[in-house]
Amino acid sequence: MSLRTTVILIAMLAVGCAAGPSAGSAALQSTSDGRPTVEATFAKVSPSVVTIHTASSATILDDNGMPMQGSYAAHVVQTAEEVVVEFPDGTFCRAHVQSSVKGADVALVQLDDPVPPTARVVEVADSDKVNVGSRCLVVGAPRGISHSLTVGHISARRLQPGRVAQMVRPEFFQPDASINQGNSGGPMFDPQGRVIGIVSYIVSASGGSEGRGFAATSNVCKKLLLDSSPFWSGTDEIMITGEFAQALNIPGGHSGLLVQQVADGSPGQLLGLRGGSIPAQLAGTPVLLGGDIIIEIAGIGFDEEDAGDRILENFSNLQPDYELKVRILRNGRRLTLRGKLGDLFKEAERRRLSRSKGRLLELLQQQKDFARQVADRAVLSPTSLSWPK
Repeated sequence: MSLRTTVILIAMLAVGCAAGPSAGSAALQSTSDGRPTVEATFAKVSPSVVTIHTASSATILDDNGMPMQGSYAAHVVQTAEEVVVEFPDGTFCRAHVQSSVKGADVALVQLDDPVPPTARVVEVADSDKVNVGSRCLVVGAPRGISHSLTVGHISARRLQPGRVAQMVRPEFFQPDASINQGNSGGPMFDPQGRVIGIVSYIVSASGGSEGRGFAATSNVCKKLLLDSSPFWSGTDEIMITGEFAQALNIPGGHSGLLVQQVADGSPGQLLGLRGGSIPAQLAGTPVLLGGDIIIEIAGIGFDEEDAGDRILENFSNLQPDYELKVRILRNGRRLTLRGKLGDLFKEAERRRLSRSKGRLLELLQQQKDFARQVADRAVLSPTSLSWPK
């Protein structure tokens, strides 16, 4: 197991399953004007929020156990080699990334194990009906502290330039509710406890909550992940242009995608892509150098202004027998990687199913057992945690 596969990042996701109504939903406390109180809404949605643990790196599950997750919140699982979902009752379930749309920062995760009977259904609202000024609640795991609640209002609705899969233009809510590192992928609820967005990223000088947070709207999530079938490549790249392209010796100063990481057993790895291993910084942004540089996908380069749209439109109509050709630079040499889409995904699926339960699940269970042992032996006082003699 490589070093990066031992790193566990935590995001939050909202869960739905084929269960009955949420506990306490019939007796929600209300304000004088009939609206649910914040306390009542949190009590309603809290059983529907779970923790995602990933090795190497969601948020709404439907009745089939399929969650939407909001990189960033595709960035949370984009190169994940193992995914484990922890439910509020302590149950661990294995999962895998089903699809991802990096441009909108949303991903879909599929549970491999049965959904625990204690899981609760969460409703997804129509985000088009959410107005600026509407109240919102965010439940997440900032700094790994799960089930943390922040409350605020929708400050703005932002459309991102350009389009992504299915030519959908990404849309984000900008709330004034505090969003910190670790909130990525967490659900944003309306006062009725319905999901209206998936927390994506923050813009902050320090990385803290004093900046501005953004959440992908629920309607965009549904369009990209449920109404279509974008695939997961298992690779993470950054666009290199201009002076940076020249510094990396891309012929003619052309643009390209510098591969950062490639998940083991992913379609990207099976195609032959290699990630970087040399830490560096480009314009203050941490990057990994030494990986492949993709200069052309399916005959389309990255220098033209509409190259991204053309590549996305091309991929939306591809069939399983299509032979994908990716031209790369590796150690100064031009190479062409080839593979049929259907074969790549079938082999990735075969490898995933042939794996054992995984080291990540074992580590999480060991941590849980250790915490239980400590709780059984420790005596908690107002000033200290002491051990019985």
